[in-house]
Amino acid sequence: MKGMTRGVRPVSRADRTHWLALGAVAGPFTFVAAWLALGFVRPGYSIVRQSVSVLGVGHDGDLMNVAFVLGALLLFIGVAGIIHVLRESIALKPSLICAALLALPAVGMLWAGIFNMDHRLLHGLGAGLAFGAPILGFAVVGRTIRRAGAWRIVGNWLLFASPLTLVVLIGFLTSAPLSVIQSVRGGGVLGLWERALIIEVFAWYSILGWRAVRAASSSSGRRAGGCRHNASRMAGISGEALKTQPGRPIRASSSVPDHQREKTRAPRGRPRRNLSGWQVLRALTDSRVHPRSSAT
Repeated sequence: MKGMTRGVRPVSRADRTHWLALGAVAGPFTFVAAWLALGFVRPGYSIVRQSVSVLGVGHDGDLMNVAFVLGALLLFIGVAGIIHVLRESIALKPSLICAALLALPAVGMLWAGIFNMDHRLLHGLGAGLAFGAPILGFAVVGRTIRRAGAWRIVGNWLLFASPLTLVVLIGFLTSAPLSVIQSVRGGGVLGLWERALIIEVFAWYSILGWRAVRAASSSSGRRAGGCRHNASRMAGISGEALKTQPGRPIRASSSVPDHQREKTRAPRGRPRRNLSGWQVLRALTDSRVHPRSSAT
């Protein structure tokens, strides 16, 4: 069929946005790698007693603050990608609610990076939002996406992640007095509890991001298969239309039925001659005037 191009398929929403969901994996990875590296090179720093926020003040503090901001921005991008993929399975209003709840920890992380521990009250508000919002967010998002068949398992796990985050947060807050938590010196196992909380929350975001990428890839594969199937059907229909078009001979091929192929096949023996009406009449007259005698 004229104008038909083979191997071209429309770009779906999943194709355009599946890479955005990787931000939910890249953001946590960037942030964790930053405090691991900066904590290792800072003299006298203890990952057991001191919090991650301590790395944002003093020597090389700007690097840690940049990691806060960069990780938050990547997390924003990841949430946008996750929601775009989820829009194929859930309605608009629930998806907007899920987007707002999943974005709150990124807002708190960004706020904590802008206002470091030199601004203790503002930094504490950002940290509280980053650590506390997932408790509600995981519960609501899990309850919402578990209704979609492809996201049921992830939704069930998020319902488990909500109380788990609450337990780890309580462990962090009770590991040391509030004055010690807000101080640069730290104490006890405060650093371990905070890192466990960070890794636990970020792990669920990474799972959501990776699941969105997988869902987008499978959706793209189904769309590509459907486009190839439709193109094959259109090519078959156009071919049959050309074979049955009036005024054109039917070419013998493997796709032509046997009864049509027999009509186009030449008779065995002598080749067919096209005789005019006068020649036929003359032949019949000659046969009557001069009858053939049988051989003796």
